[in-house]
Formats: sequence, C-alpha cells, structure tokens
Amino acid sequence: MSPAKNTTESLIVDGVPYSIKYRDADGNPLLNGKGKPRQRKPGGGRKRNLRKRPERPHTHIHTPDAALYATSEAGERGKRDLWFLASKILNRVYPDLVESLHKPMCEFFIQKNPAKIWLLQDTFKNRLLLAPRGHFKTTINLCDIIQWMLAFPDVTIVLFSGTEQLTARMVDEVKQHFLMNGDFREMYPGWVPQKNLNEFGQKGSFTLPNRGQIRREPTLSITTLKSTRAGAHYDIEKFDDIVTEQNSNTALQNQETNRKWSSTQPLLNPGGYRDVIGTLYSYDCFYAPIIERSQKPGVRQDWKVRIQGALKRTPNENLFRPEAILFPERFCVDANEDSSKQNLEQIWRDDPE
Repeated sequence: MSPAKNTTESLIVDGVPYSIKYRDADGNPLLNGKGKPRQRKPGGGRKRNLRKRPERPHTHIHTPDAALYATSEAGERGKRDLWFLASKILNRVYPDLVESLHKPMCEFFIQKNPAKIWLLQDTFKNRLLLAPRGHFKTTINLCDIIQWMLAFPDVTIVLFSGTEQLTARMVDEVKQHFLMNGDFREMYPGWVPQKNLNEFGQKGSFTLPNRGQIRREPTLSITTLKSTRAGAHYDIEKFDDIVTEQNSNTALQNQETNRKWSSTQPLLNPGGYRDVIGTLYSYDCFYAPIIERSQKPGVRQDWKVRIQGALKRTPNENLFRPEAILFPERFCVDANEDSSKQNLEQIWRDDPE
C-alpha cells in the first residue's frame, strides 16, 4: 500500500467525487466497505489497549454473586460437620440430641467436603441405617438433607416415605428451618428466601434461592413408593421408614415393597447416593437381603450398614438392664422405671414379637 501520487485524482461513486488517498501495490485505489476510496490509512484508527488483563482469583463459586455463598466460620463448619450442624446450629429445634448416641449416627452419613464435587464425596453410594423408633434417626436424616443443600446448593434430592402425609410433614419440617429458624437464617442468609415467603415450599417441594444451575427438579422433592414419577432424576435418594408394620406382615407384601423399590433406581443420577433409614420389624422384610449381603465375607460390598437396637446385648446377661439402654435419656426398664420415659420392658410385654 502506498499514498496516491496525485492526491487531486478522484473517483466518482453514485455521482459524488471522492479523492483517492491510498492505493495498493498494483496502483489500484483502496476502497472501504461501501466501495468508496478510503480516507483513513488502514490500521491507523484508534489504538487498542493491548495490556494483559489481570488474572482473577479462581473460586469454586459458579455464580456472579459470591455473597450468595458467604457464611461465617461456624457456618462453614456446619457444611462439613453434621453433628455440629444438628447439635449447635439447630440446637433450639433439636435440644434432645445426645453426643454418645447421635454423634456416631451423624458420622455414619457421608462426610461432606464442599471443595470436592458431590460425585466424589464417598465411594459407598448406598447406606442403610436401622434404629428403634423414638431414637431421632429421622431427625438426623433431615439434618443430613439440610447439610447437602448447604454444601451443594445445586443438588437435587427426593425424599420417600411410607405415606405421602408423613413425607409431606418431613419436608415441611425442613422448610421451616429456611423460613422460621432465626439462628439458621442468620447463619446462612444466601440459602434462605428473603421475599415471597408464603410461596416457598407450598407444593411439597422447594428450590434454594442461591441455586446456580438450571435444573428441572427442585432442590427437595417428595414422593412415595406408590407414586414414583418416571422422567425425574435426582442426585440423592432418601428413603425414610418405607417399611412399616402394615406393609411387612406377609411375604407378598415384602415382595411388593421390593418391586416398588426397584422402580426407584432409574430415578437416581449416575454416581448418586441412596440412604435408607428405618426400623427393623421383621427379618423377612425389604432390609433383610441388604443386611445378609453386608455380612457375607468375600462379597463386594456396595452398602454401608449400621444397625442399632434399643438395648445392648451382652452374653449371659439379662437384656433388660438399665446400663444396657441405648438412649437412657428417653427410655427406661422396670429396674429404673421413670414415668417421664418409655419403659422398654413394658413395650416388649405388650408386643413380644
């Protein structure tokens, strides 16, 4: 490219003369995009700022508003330590939890690390926790659901139970922490709704306000084995008391429960987790094959199992001893009978099976 030798030379475009200022190596006029002679030297416009942009620090937050995930040191501990969350942060709601019984129960659930993706939290994808009624196993399970939401706001969880009414009550209990628990709302402001509170969780499910991904399923949904919905997919399945005294009396009932359980497995996303929490009513019920497999040596274990009885058995010792009670804060036997507690010996006399 070179300047035109005769700058008075012009080129007529649409009846208008334009002076020719620049030509290419062959002497032809350089034209702009409109077919008119260029009046500015190519590359001679406003200079660009080619300075290297400063690198931004890398974070694990995939949202433009990092404040949605901000919390205190105690709040961060609550994401990782289930016993701390249940006994300290949620203490006003659950004041009857005791460390000797419920801390080991908390440690049975997945120990979460928000710095790792949810798929890699644990190699055991299936858990079975069996404990007697009245020992707060459902309470700990609900605390675990809350912790999953705190550690991974994009997670999808479905909660199954024996009846739709029972499942709805459990979800309502979780919802009330996000709406009415002042300690929890102050600790985790980004996770709780700040407006339209009356609409939060009205349909038996809810989505966290700080979810960063577009997903079809809510953060927490409910269903029963009878009303499993095809097409839905979840990261975590929670089964709480799906075996009851009413649906485990006969072999046919147990077979039907197993069949319905199998229909829930396609709902779990690959790599997802499944927790089953309940009470052992019969050794022929749905839980039995899982227990048997977990006790077989040399068999690949894909279930983590914890079974607790109301009384600790000791060989050659009377079963109904005060020191054998697993939860003495709420239960007693004849030898230490207390009207404010449930008598395990009397419960056995009323229903020895």
